[in-house]
Order: sequence, then structure tokens, then C-alpha cells
Amino acid sequence: MKHGILAIAIVAALAFPAAADVTLHGLFTDHMVIQRDTRAPVWGSAAPGEKITVSGSWGKKASTTAKANGRWLLKLATPAAGGPYVITVSGKNTRTLKNVLSGDVWVCGGQSNMDWPLSNLANPKNKPAHVAADSAKLIEAKHDAIRVILLDKQYRARPQEGIVVQAAFENSWQACVRPEITGATTAVGFFFARTLNTGLDVPIGLIDANRGGTRVELWMSREALGETAIPEEKDGVAKGNSVLYNGMIAPLMPFAIKGAIWYQGESNSKTIADTALYAKNFPGMIDCWRDNWGQGKFPFLYVQLAAFRTASQGPVPAADLWPYLRESQDKALRMRNTGMASAIDAGLQGDIHPWMKETVGRRLAAAAQKVAHGMDAVHTGPTYARMRVHGNEAVIQFKHTGAGLRAKNVELDGIQLNARELKGFVICGADKIFVWADARIDGGAVIVSSPEVDRPAAVRYAWADFPLCNLYNEEGFPANPFRTDNFTPAK
Repeated sequence: MKHGILAIAIVAALAFPAAADVTLHGLFTDHMVIQRDTRAPVWGSAAPGEKITVSGSWGKKASTTAKANGRWLLKLATPAAGGPYVITVSGKNTRTLKNVLSGDVWVCGGQSNMDWPLSNLANPKNKPAHVAADSAKLIEAKHDAIRVILLDKQYRARPQEGIVVQAAFENSWQACVRPEITGATTAVGFFFARTLNTGLDVPIGLIDANRGGTRVELWMSREALGETAIPEEKDGVAKGNSVLYNGMIAPLMPFAIKGAIWYQGESNSKTIADTALYAKNFPGMIDCWRDNWGQGKFPFLYVQLAAFRTASQGPVPAADLWPYLRESQDKALRMRNTGMASAIDAGLQGDIHPWMKETVGRRLAAAAQKVAHGMDAVHTGPTYARMRVHGNEAVIQFKHTGAGLRAKNVELDGIQLNARELKGFVICGADKIFVWADARIDGGAVIVSSPEVDRPAAVRYAWADFPLCNLYNEEGFPANPFRTDNFTPAK
């Protein structure tokens, strides 16, 4: 019975029945957000040769003819941000989409920290009481300008055409005006959308497409991975690489979007080899999405892994893995139109799912304001630029210092760091043995030294799974972890 219900849902979402009625892809529903100020693809099926006209109540329309296989696609000029509007699709029958907003559409992808819903934040267990209380109020409030469509988790051997929407969303986009909808929305995505909506006065649409415990390779096409074998599929579920790309990302293309936000990497940090491979496959995934979407190099914003595991207060950590995964994530900033939100101060030692989702969402929104909207504002923390050595001191220069560098009073999962002492730096000499370093701010630089190191060879900052560090810019963004060396890590 369960598989039968799923089959019905898939057929409904595909919207490609044998009948001649004009149908629309499952992304086109009441309450949707259509990407503003563009020529948005609209597509579906009809009888072969049937003329299709799509009209927007803002005064634009477009027409096309269904192909021999019944498929049709056209591009509709969309208005500036606003609404609500009505979209009418006409052929032998007529479909009407109501309560449509024109705004910015973002895909929310990744694993469990993106999947983590806002309702979890309202649960008072293991988080400050005021955070749970404030989150509960947010869930009860009405946020009509934030619209969400929540995809079901679909593992498929081959790229799919239609989406499958989670049952609570009734095969439709939904406005965040009901607790059951707002509470089910990705918490990171919600705070990202709320920040942008408030700052830009633009409706925000979220396509919630993620799955916990997944490696980046599951979100890439077989072609991008250079693989030819089709994943094995049994009872409608496929195993292997590419299966979530096939089931959850390919069906979204070529829906017009503003960009994507991404929170993933935990599952690719099991070994040093894993973390190194991520430096290839993560940019490969970004290229894969962009190339196949056909919308150019759209903004792609992502979260660098949060602090996790036991804080290192004793000997300098030697076997931690997450710093190397963070380093691989940092390398993706070399790609055009990318931005990274640090979560180095938004983690918990014993919980891989920290509750600090608002911090992460706001930092992603800051990156969006810069990368997607070209706003001239500080959007990230101090970033390593270069090192110079003077005697027994290493001088570390930074980019993105904003109004200046500062040490900050911070609490990292109950551990207090005082602004009077800059923490998080280690240093080594030619022997490559790192020791904790003394550090002080000097203008736009940090001077690092240790009485144990006569001639510095390398400096690292926040180089641990859960680093104790407190360097920020005046705008409140934490310095990104870095190392000046390229020493081969232990296996």
C-alpha cells in the first residue's frame, strides 16, 4: 500500500498524463514565488501540436506549441518584486495559479544541518530557553513573503523530470503563515530568507531539497563524476553516487532561481583522503549544477563546517580532520560568484547539529547581499592573505578586515574567552612541531610568536575540530581558519 501511494504522488507531481489536458511541472503551483526581473522558463505537457499560452496578470504573456512528445516550454517575462499575481496557462483547457509572488528563489541544499527544521529550534531541550521561546513565536507568526516548497527525499538511478513534494505541503508551494509549514521549513533557510526579505523588501522563495547523512557525490551527476555505471535501483530506491542529484536536483532544472545555499561536508570528513577529494568534488558539484541549469554562474553560497567534538585546551591537536575539510571548502571561493559563511563560533562539542541556525542564516544572507546583489558591505570575516617573518615573529596579513581587527569576548559551548587575550594561533619552526603561540593585533595584521620557536616556519589559526579562537573584524564576522603551510597531514 505504501508504494502505491508513493506511485500516485509521483505521477501527480510529474504532471505528464496521457490525456491531452495542458499540465504544468510540479514547481508551478498556487502560492509560488517566480524569479523576478527575468525570462522565467515555464513548462509542462499537452497534446502534440497544441498551442499553449501563459499569461501573467502583470501584463506579459508568451506562447509556444507542444512538441511531438507532448512536452512544451516557453519563457515568460517576470515583473519586479511584488504581487500577489495570477498566472494563467491556456490550451484546450485552462490552468490558473493564484497568489503568486515575484521575488528571489533560492535552492536550499545539503545534509542534516540544512534539513534541520525550525520546529527543532523551538524545542527547549539542550538550548537556551530564550532561543526556544523566540523560535516558537516565529513559528506562530505569519511570514507571507516567505514561501517554501519541501521536496521528499528521492534516491533515483536516472535523472527525473518531476518533483515529489512532502505530504504536509500538499503538492504545492506554501506561505509561511501556518505553524505546520513554518515549523517544517529548514531553519537555516528560514533565517536566510527572513534576513533578505527584511533587508531588501523582496519576497523570498525556498526550494527545500536536502537529505541528512549524505556525501557530496550523491548530489553530482554521473557525468560530473566521470562515472558510466548507472546506480542500482530496487523498489524505487537507488544506491550509489548521483542518486540525489537524479531524484531531487535534476527535476528542478531549468526553473529560474536567484541562487543556491548549501550546508554539507560532515559526511565527507571521515579521512584525510576524503577531505582532499572534497576540494575537487565540491567545486565539481557547483559546476555540475550551474552547467545543467543553463542559467550561467548563478550565486552559490555555502556554510563552512561548524566547530565540533572536544575543544583542544591541552596539547596542539595533531589528528583532527575537520580543519582539512574546511580548507577544501575555502578553496571553492576561487570560483566566480561564490560566498562562504563561517560557523566556527556556532558549534557544539557534543552535538553535530548545533542550534545556532540564526547565526548561520544571517551570515549566508550577508554573503548574498554581496555576491548576489552587489552591495558594498563587509560580508565575511578576516581572511588570511600572507605571512612575513621578522626575527622570531610571524606577521600575518588579512583581507576583509572591515573597520579593523579585534579580539572578542566569546563563549564557545560554555568555554569563555576574554578579549584581553587573542587565542587560537599555533606556530612552528623548521621541526614542524606546532606549539601554542602568543598573538597580538597590530593594525591590519596579527603578530604571532612563541619563546619555543626561534625562527617561525608556519602559523595556523583555528586549526582544530573545535578550536578555541576569538579573532573577528569590527563588523562581528569571525576570522576564517587557515594555515600558512602545506605540510602533509598524518593519515
